[in-house]
Amino acid sequence: MKKRILVVTPRSPFQARGADELERLSGIKWFIQHGFEVKVITKTMNSDLPFIDVAQKELGIPIIPIPYKFTQKSSGTSKIKRLLNPLYWDGASYEYFDSEIVTAVEHEMKHCKPDLVWFDFTYLWPLHSVVKRFGVPVVTRSLNYEPKHFFEEEGISLKNIILYVPKVMTEFFAARSSDYMLALNPNEEKKYSTLGAKQICTLPLQALPDMLGPHSTHTQKPLHVLFMGSSYTIQHNCDALEFVAGKVVPIVHKKYPSQFVFHITGAKFPKKYESYIDNKTVFYDGYIPKEDMKAFFDSIDIVISPSVKDVGMQGKVFEPIARSIPLITSKNNIVGYPFKHKESVLFAASPEEYADMLSYVSQDDIREGLSRESGKLSRTLFSREIIDTLLLKMLSDLKIHI
Repeated sequence: MKKRILVVTPRSPFQARGADELERLSGIKWFIQHGFEVKVITKTMNSDLPFIDVAQKELGIPIIPIPYKFTQKSSGTSKIKRLLNPLYWDGASYEYFDSEIVTAVEHEMKHCKPDLVWFDFTYLWPLHSVVKRFGVPVVTRSLNYEPKHFFEEEGISLKNIILYVPKVMTEFFAARSSDYMLALNPNEEKKYSTLGAKQICTLPLQALPDMLGPHSTHTQKPLHVLFMGSSYTIQHNCDALEFVAGKVVPIVHKKYPSQFVFHITGAKFPKKYESYIDNKTVFYDGYIPKEDMKAFFDSIDIVISPSVKDVGMQGKVFEPIARSIPLITSKNNIVGYPFKHKESVLFAASPEEYADMLSYVSQDDIREGLSRESGKLSRTLFSREIIDTLLLKMLSDLKIHI
């Protein structure tokens, strides 16, 4: 008899637009491929519904959409209600006190009787108690450590310092009420252990095994340098674009003329940055469809990723590493994985350091060595066998045998 899993996830991942959506969709597909009867409950915007219809047909699973309530509009009554109860202070978690999604989870527990309930993101913890009443194991897939992620996205201010406290509460409640925590990186595994997680391991991005492979070292000049920004509606992508195009590129062209051309990708490019694109030394290649990614990456010599994030796993950092493409990034972005400077990756902080690292990696043998070592290490960390072993161990530890 097939084992049943209920996956509860935030905004529909079925568009597979960015790293976190691709990660969540990869998790759903893993359970389908391993013979589980899968059902998904997901929060949605109206624009998500056509993708859900397509996904139900393609994946052959039922998907229950629940519209966002509190993030769409907030009445005076709900604001007072939140203010009076500290459990409601984290706005992301408050959405999962919504009676419609609570009722939907209760219905599935009573009538479908899943063997396991999988929650994406820690801020879904308000639903854990529903599952616990039925004696079913709760697994939480943490896609980033929310308090630090909040500061990185919103900045540090008096207001945000106050809002930081409920974010820490969210992590504490999720760690304590989950039967198994799956962290994205070794640093966060340590945090959740400290917070009291019962069982925990580091599970890398599940899309990475499909990206593993060698990369050819090109010898012709100029070398092609890539900066990836998934969407420029996100402020840290705009900041990184300004850093690369406005600061790094001028230094490189002055110190190392004719040695490099730069490519910029991502959706919704801001008009105010169009002056950086000259279509001679700096190109905007737009959004690259998934099916064209391999061919596009084959034409790239070096990737730079300056957005500094201490949480999760940035796709723009670990995708080039998995593809064995030489990468220059912040040391913080490696988030505890064992990639070392000038062995398997290059670290930089200031625009001048990025320019100097580009000069360093312009040597063919340096690029070849970085490519070889990053690919070799990636295969030991991110292979399909590793992902399968970790997930099968989790199931075994929870006494779920398939």
